Amino acid sequence: MTDEWIELFPEGGNLLDGEGKSFFNDRFSTKMARVRHKGKEYLIPENRLEDFAAFCAGVEESADNPQHLDRFLITPQTDDISGISSKTDVTLHLPSGFEHLRREPVRGRVSGIGKLKVRQFREDELDDEGDASPGFQTVFTRTVTFDIGATQGIKKDMWLYLCVEGQTEAVKVVEVFPNSCRGIIREALYESDSVSIASERERLLKEFPFKVGLPVSTSYFDVPETPESESAEETDESR
Repeated sequence: MTDEWIELFPEGGNLLDGEGKSFFNDRFSTKMARVRHKGKEYLIPENRLEDFAAFCAGVEESADNPQHLDRFLITPQTDDISGISSKTDVTLHLPSGFEHLRREPVRGRVSGIGKLKVRQFREDELDDEGDASPGFQTVFTRTVTFDIGATQGIKKDMWLYLCVEGQTEAVKVVEVFPNSCRGIIREALYESDSVSIASERERLLKEFPFKVGLPVSTSYFDVPETPESESAEETDESR
């Protein structure tokens, strides 16, 4: 064990798979790297470091649930871990010799907002994604366009996160152009909901989080954290 690595020696480590290869070396590395990012420390298998770095930047597989990284978490979030402040340092700290794996998120801005569209489905209909609608429902959709595209590294099914303090909104990219891309925000209103279509439409128009000019990023970790003092004030006001 070193400051950067932990070596595991699991029982059965010499087991071979059907092709005569080591099960642990091919499927799961026994050498674990201690990786630090935004004031948290993770324990990552050596053969997954590249995937982890790409995930943090949001530039490879779609990452609709970044919280699943907590399964690798070995230290709770604090204001400072080994001199790294969670409020100011957003750099991914990798072991020596692996710094080249670090990836930069793709960052851009909202460039356009489409009209809010309303469509109703019945029980025997399919929605836009081919899923059967569970009962009579109303679906509100609105397109959002961004000023980054394939030239900047954007791919279909990536997620773009709104980089505004206190916001946790994200949209999945459904269409990519050379220098722009487009996502669709969907909200469903079911027949059982005690809200009228008109009032829900008015609420969505008023509370729609994406606005032209606001910054976005492929990385969930680019989203500013709400200061604890502000969170407390909001809680008090909501009572």
